[in-house]
Amino acid sequence: MALTEYTYTKNVNPRVLSDEIAADGGIIVALDRIDTDDDALSVWMADVLPGGEETALDAVVSAHTNPANPVSNNTIAGAGAPDDYLGNDGDCCIDAATLMLYEKSGGTWNAGKDLAGNGAASTTLASWTLESGDLYYEDFTHNLGTSDVVVFLYDTTTLKLVEAEDIRITDANTVRVWVRGNAESIKCNVMTGTGPAGPQGPAGGATDMDSLTDADTTTAAPSTGDRLEWDGTNWVPASTAKTVRSGHTWAISGEVKVAAGQTDFLLPFFVSLAAGQSAKIVKARYVINGGTNCNVKVQKNGSDVTGFTGIVVTTTAAETDPADVALADNDKLALVVNSVSGTPTNLSFTLFIENSF
Repeated sequence: MALTEYTYTKNVNPRVLSDEIAADGGIIVALDRIDTDDDALSVWMADVLPGGEETALDAVVSAHTNPANPVSNNTIAGAGAPDDYLGNDGDCCIDAATLMLYEKSGGTWNAGKDLAGNGAASTTLASWTLESGDLYYEDFTHNLGTSDVVVFLYDTTTLKLVEAEDIRITDANTVRVWVRGNAESIKCNVMTGTGPAGPQGPAGGATDMDSLTDADTTTAAPSTGDRLEWDGTNWVPASTAKTVRSGHTWAISGEVKVAAGQTDFLLPFFVSLAAGQSAKIVKARYVINGGTNCNVKVQKNGSDVTGFTGIVVTTTAAETDPADVALADNDKLALVVNSVSGTPTNLSFTLFIENSF
């Protein structure tokens, strides 16, 4: 095998380009290293490339796009607070010793921001890992999790910023950095990223329900569990409870008589309520089809129900609507005939019950 150099004129990111060469299925011969000097590019392969592989390498290099420089051109490193005659408005200066970040505006540098107190992690390595040629890499751990992070490199001897060849996030607490040249004197800092202020957003919306122009929760205050209901003008509180009214009818076909023991006894019925459900008697409606009248009453669990006693039923339909009477689960309701007059016949007596849930 003969180490072979392929030269090009192109400014590249060696780390990205090496990945692109490795990923190209048309290049079988292994890459040894990549050397760069501005636009002078040397790609060293482990052996001479066959014609087809050389063509594939040319295509990879031609298609390569050098990512933007990860180090800002208006960020400088120094020792101590910078003098006002240095730099331009908008520049930043990092004190390499104390990790204070200064920004210049209106011709002066501000008081500085303590990056070390803002979760910055600083690491100086005596030796980086050689990847190929003069390209070195190292993994830096930090405690910033998934926050945006800023990485800057500077030479501990000259206090000048150093351009990274590549920077990649490998996991939530690790960043891998590639540099070229004498890596032993390079220091790396990782910190939370604070970019320039963005444009002013729109004004905030309503902070409470009554701030909405078509909602009114003041006139009638809501209760827990209420919903909003459109009343034609505004959204207003409304109960989520549902009410259902039903009727139970006692019907006597033929002559209506006062019960004697089990004879002419009218069968009662029971109330059944589920958990969270309530019920009440709201009214009664009744009529006989012939005769003069009959006098009846309603009983609950064997006791007369207030407002539903001494009801006179005639051939004219009528109703009784006193105060509502609360019911409980398993209550027994019965209709009792007290007296009759003029042989009443064909009684219909309906008791209306309202259920809420």
